[in-house]
Amino acid sequence: MKKSLFIVLIIILGVSFTGCNNSTNSNQNSDNENENTEEVYNDTTKAKEEAEEKEKFIGEHGKAEEFDLVVNSIKETNRIDDEFSYYEAESGKYLVINITLNNNSNDSGSISNSDFKVEDSNGAEYVSSTLIHDDFMSWETINPHLEKTTNLAFEIPSDANINEFKLKYHTFTSKETDCFILREK
Repeated sequence: MKKSLFIVLIIILGVSFTGCNNSTNSNQNSDNENENTEEVYNDTTKAKEEAEEKEKFIGEHGKAEEFDLVVNSIKETNRIDDEFSYYEAESGKYLVINITLNNNSNDSGSISNSDFKVEDSNGAEYVSSTLIHDDFMSWETINPHLEKTTNLAFEIPSDANINEFKLKYHTFTSKETDCFILREK
């Protein structure tokens, strides 16, 4: 009888210790989950803050790889006139963005209108229209420590509000660059 009571007592103590051990692991898992949730929250908050730092407005200096970029002005138009011809928006209107690019590097740098996109408030992206026109960018090489002021044209829907667009620079090899909110700060 004493032997069976002893065995039952050992089993009860064993289960008790196992239960305590599991609750400790449970508390540790809970603490780890809280730490992970906090890390994700901090990472998300940090990423949002960094994205906001990369957002520039009209007139502010930003980066597009080795170029310093300033959006000088924006306008909308249905037609772009050239000395000998004109371009008419096919089904919408043109968003014309006047920019200044300054090459701050010690090497010449090339940039193209196809490196730019605009994005509306719903996330739709529009590529730049290629216009054969002296005042509009197609492909530029800018020598070191020089600047170029030019225009980009994007065909967008007729009912779009041009102040709700962002200008983005992106190539296959581009590093992080700034995003330009197309309105005054």
